[in-house]
Amino acid sequence: MPRLTETRQRQTRRALADAAIELFTERGYAEVTMEEVADAAGVSRRTAYRHFPNKYDLVFDHTERWLERFEAVVATREADESTRSIIRRGVLAVAEEIDATADDVLAAWNVFVGHETLRGRNARAQEMWLLAHAGLLSADLPEPDDALEVMTVAGALVAMTNALCFTWAAGRPSSNMVELTEQALEILDPLWPAASR
Repeated sequence: MPRLTETRQRQTRRALADAAIELFTERGYAEVTMEEVADAAGVSRRTAYRHFPNKYDLVFDHTERWLERFEAVVATREADESTRSIIRRGVLAVAEEIDATADDVLAAWNVFVGHETLRGRNARAQEMWLLAHAGLLSADLPEPDDALEVMTVAGALVAMTNALCFTWAAGRPSSNMVELTEQALEILDPLWPAASR
């Protein structure tokens, strides 16, 4: 029963986020209320607010799904697999998901870049990604003196993700996120600490 409840909750969240992006695209982010999003998704206003406390969160539902996907992938580590390998695997899994849902992601991206307050809100998502990468790298570099290296590499991974999103969106429909991600990881490769290889 708990699994069924989780599935329904995920379906409701996705329905709300998808309805919101469609309305934001048609009428503009500022012109749409949470009540209208709830109506479009076929749920109550209370249900909408339970899943998304505000309109900002509706736009970033994709990025939260990506982080969940990344964390699920990196949770399974092969014997003797390096941190570099596991992070690459996680990042590429997210790239595959983006390519698989490209039209929806692009619609959300266009809402995001078209509204200045949403761009500022992106800092929370970036912080979550920074902490996810730093947590994995810290296992290889546990000394206090290693903190700068950990945060520099983690920050570079976050910056790579931002660069990938801009490049991918600008190149649609011909761009492929998996291919771009592989290229970006090669560019980033010289930064990897020896302990994480």
